[in-house]
Amino acid sequence: MMNSLLRWINEGDELPLIGERVLIAHPRQGGDIWDITTARILARHEDVIALPVKAGDEWPTDYAWSRGSGGFGSIDILLITGNTHWARLDTIALPVGAEHRTGPRGETYAAQVGDVWIPMRSLASRQQVQM
Repeated sequence: MMNSLLRWINEGDELPLIGERVLIAHPRQGGDIWDITTARILARHEDVIALPVKAGDEWPTDYAWSRGSGGFGSIDILLITGNTHWARLDTIALPVGAEHRTGPRGETYAAQVGDVWIPMRSLASRQQVQM
């Protein structure tokens, strides 16, 4: 089910599943720039329940956004402050050769369908084409 427009959700209203990669728009503190990237919520331990946080409320420290591919100890952590918006990746139109799929925990991801990666031709074959 693909929508033509992203549905941005404020982290004070709802949070994605822990570990689900989503698109986030995070305003920089004291600037007029939004950082837009993919991220996922990671928790410090197994029994953490990530609850929405309204802007101005106390910021949780047991769960946070992780923009990197590493774990919770990664240097690229953003606190959940109520100021960030997020959108599910299944609302983004994908290029040819990709489709939206749902993983075993309900998370969405873009899957490669068929052979879409075309390797560079070798130098010898390129020289033959030019002759």
